[in-house]
Amino acid sequence: NMTSLRAVCPVMCGCDDLFAAQKGFFGTTYYGCPQPCLDSMSANMEYQGALGDYVDCVDLNASKLINSTAFKTYMTGAFESLRGRQFEEATWVKLLNSGEAIFRVNSTEAPMTLRYLLDNITSGEMLNTIFSGSWELMTGFPHPRSDENYTGCDWLMTWEVTWLLGIDFCQTGTFRSLKFLCPQACKCTDGGEECPVSC
Repeated sequence: NMTSLRAVCPVMCGCDDLFAAQKGFFGTTYYGCPQPCLDSMSANMEYQGALGDYVDCVDLNASKLINSTAFKTYMTGAFESLRGRQFEEATWVKLLNSGEAIFRVNSTEAPMTLRYLLDNITSGEMLNTIFSGSWELMTGFPHPRSDENYTGCDWLMTWEVTWLLGIDFCQTGTFRSLKFLCPQACKCTDGGEECPVSC
């Protein structure tokens, strides 16, 4: 169990390391990282900022994002958290109730299409689609507002993706946010927890 391992081996697991902790979706107290380690990481961020050595307050562009090891590790963790009967059952109910309207699915094809969409999430195929840089919900199934050409951080922060996955990638608390890669999309302009010190 990685949560227990983080609790007893926090340094090895990167809980106190600015870059290692940023890479992990699970780098929080909820998933085993001791609070003093996270406090140390925050202090290191502030110290680096005081030295002028900090991450700029701009989103990583879409092509750099999908090639970022930090992003790949983070998203792999996020999708691991979505596997399980509880997520699958709750999401299936959501999709049956609202999915047809939200994702503009033809009513006669809705049950099959929405089931395929859910299977793409739980199997990890949606993750592969994201890593391919196509920015579709699944192959051949675009974002419902594809005319707005969302990609990268902006695509991940749309309310439709947040609703579908049940994860707000800008939220802090249970899991780490994506603010360190997507500070603009996460509205870090006034600073905030987990935002780069440059914001």
